[in-house]
Amino acid sequence: MNGDVRQARERAFALHAAGDPVASLAVVNVLLACDRSDPYLLNLAATCLRESGDPAGAEAMWVEALRIHPGLAGVWINLGNLWAEAGAFREAEDALREALRLAPKLADAWFNLAILLVETRRPDEAESAYRRVLELQPDHADAVYNLSLLLLSHGRFQEGWPLHEARHHPAKSARQSHPIAAAFPMWRGEDLTGRSLLVVPEQGFGDQIQFCRYLPELKARGVARLTCAVHPWLRELFATLDGVDAVVEAGGDYPEHDYWTFPLSIPRHLGGAIPARLPYLRVPEGRSARLGALENHIRVGLVWKGSPTNRNDSNRSIPSLRVLSPLWAVSGISWFSLCKQGEREELPAGQPLTDLSGTLRDFADTAAIIAGLDLVIAVDTAVVHLAGALQRPCWVMLSALGTDWRWMHERDDSPWYPGCVRLFRQTRPGDWSDVVVRVADALRCLVRVAEH
Repeated sequence: MNGDVRQARERAFALHAAGDPVASLAVVNVLLACDRSDPYLLNLAATCLRESGDPAGAEAMWVEALRIHPGLAGVWINLGNLWAEAGAFREAEDALREALRLAPKLADAWFNLAILLVETRRPDEAESAYRRVLELQPDHADAVYNLSLLLLSHGRFQEGWPLHEARHHPAKSARQSHPIAAAFPMWRGEDLTGRSLLVVPEQGFGDQIQFCRYLPELKARGVARLTCAVHPWLRELFATLDGVDAVVEAGGDYPEHDYWTFPLSIPRHLGGAIPARLPYLRVPEGRSARLGALENHIRVGLVWKGSPTNRNDSNRSIPSLRVLSPLWAVSGISWFSLCKQGEREELPAGQPLTDLSGTLRDFADTAAIIAGLDLVIAVDTAVVHLAGALQRPCWVMLSALGTDWRWMHERDDSPWYPGCVRLFRQTRPGDWSDVVVRVADALRCLVRVAEH
C-alpha cells in the first residue's frame, strides 16, 4: 500500500469517526474505484451508506466484503442487524449465528442476537443470550439495561428494577436518564423518615405520569418534605398529587434537600410492587372542556401518532388516518382528535374528527378533555398514561415490534391501570388492519350496551 493510498484510507476512517459518513464515503469510493479487494473498506462504505439512508447499497457492500473475506464476524453482525431492521429475521439470525460460529466469545454478537430473540418472542433464549454477554463483558451497560427491560416486561420486578439503573450509566450507548448536578446525594434506599426528597424528571412525559403514582407512597413512608420537579406542561397536573409539598419547574438551581431521585428508581427501593390506587391524578380546579358532542353519542378521543422523536415511533404510530377509516363506519360515536399539531398530518376534509389540538396548552387541558370523554383510543403515547392515571377508559393499540416493556406480554389488560386500560395488539408486524377491525367490533358492542 503506497503512502497516498494509506493516507486516504486513514482519512476515510477518521471522517467517519468524526461523524461525517458522507465525506467518508466520498473518499472510500475513490479508493474502491481503484481496488475493491479490501473488505474493511467495503465494510466502511456499507456503514456510511447505511447511516446515509441507503440500506440496499449497504447490504450489497457487506455481501461483497464477505465474498472476499467470509471470516469477518463483525461484518456478519452488521449484515444481521441490517436484515433484522428490515424484518428479515430468519436471515438476520443466520448471520448473527455465523458471527458466533466464527467468534463464540464476541459479546457484541451475543448482544445483537439477544435483541433479535426478543423481537421474535423467544424470551428465555434472549435472557440466556444477555446473560452470556454479561459473562463475557460484565460492564456491558446496554446488555444490563436491555435485560432489565426483558425482566420487567415479564413482571419480574424484583430482578428487573436494580438492573434498570443502567439507564443512566455513563457507559450506556444512549443514556435514558441524566443525573443532575446537585450538592446533595442521590437517594439509594436510605431511611427517609423526617428527610426531604427531590424527584427530578427523566425520559418522556408518559414515564413521568406513570411513575408519579409512587410519590404518595414516599410521603406515607415518612418523607417530611417532598418536592417534584417537572416540565411546565405537567406542573398544574402534578400539583394534584397527594402528598407532594411543592411542584417546581425542572432545570436550574434546585432548593436544598437531603436526597434526590429519579421516578423510575423509586420502585426498586419500595419493594417493586405496583401501587394500584386509581385515580392518582385529577383535573386541576378551573380546568374544564366543552366538547359539544352530539346527543346520545359516545364521545371518543383519538390519538394515532406520537412524537416523531421517539425511537420506536415508526412502529408505534399509525402512518395515516386512512388506516382508521373502518372506525368511522361505527354509528353513535363522536370523534375528537387529541393529537398535537406537528405530530400528525393535517386532518383531511370529510373526516369525522373534531380537532382539539388548539386547546391543548398543557397536560391539565388534556386531562380536562379526557375527563369529559367516554373513551380514549390511542397508540402508545403519554395520553394513555394520563387516561389511566385519571382512571378513565382507554383502549391502547400496540405495535408488534418494539412493544414497550410496561405493556408486558400476551395480555389485554394492564396491572398499571387495572380496570380502565384495554390492550389491542398487532398480530402481524406493521399491519394495523386487524387491530382496527377488533377495535371497531369492540366499539359496536359499546354502542349496543349504551343503547340499552
